[in-house]
Amino acid sequence: MNELFARTVPLALGAMVSPTLLTAAILVLSGHVSQRSRTWAFVAGGAAALAAFTLAVPWVAGLLQSVAGVTLDRIDVILGALLLAVAVRVLLKRKNPAPAAGKAPRHRETAAPHLLEYCGYGALMIATDASSLVLYIAILKEAGQSSAPDAARAAAVAMGYLAVMLPALVPAVIATLAPAQTDRVLKPLGTWAKEHATPITVAICLIFATYLLIKGLPPLIH
Repeated sequence: MNELFARTVPLALGAMVSPTLLTAAILVLSGHVSQRSRTWAFVAGGAAALAAFTLAVPWVAGLLQSVAGVTLDRIDVILGALLLAVAVRVLLKRKNPAPAAGKAPRHRETAAPHLLEYCGYGALMIATDASSLVLYIAILKEAGQSSAPDAARAAAVAMGYLAVMLPALVPAVIATLAPAQTDRVLKPLGTWAKEHATPITVAICLIFATYLLIKGLPPLIH
């Protein structure tokens, strides 16, 4: 069990760092109508999408193993390569930024909350949070192949799930429990995260790509 958590805790810490998800949650809070309801709808949509992803990963892994012969030993290398690809994509996107219009719901300050739109926005942001999802797959892989008790494996998966959701959960919790502090705490944090999103994401991808490749290549070579 200790070995399982030694392998998954660092991955969870990496999955927790998502400037994109954090800034999206703070963007939702920047409106003036039903901010907390919209933010929790954003969280609920992300949580539902991540739950569906969690259920789909074992099925896809089994399909790859039976159809393409992809073994668990190769998955670390594949995930490491994916993280390198994400780092390259982020750097290229910074040089040639694509317009982001249409992704976030347009705040309607005099209209109804439109919670389904914000729920869908949360699902979209989770689905496109590539670095965190790759690290979450690595956590699911470690839990799946571990000989630890079922409770420990479930705890490892739950820890990874919470880590991915934390950048969305923290603003929602702050806005709910300390609404007076929302502007003072979250807006500067959102500005900082947006300005440093590229170096943070690239650093996370490179660190964990190196870790996964070092871990996954020796069994394939030998």
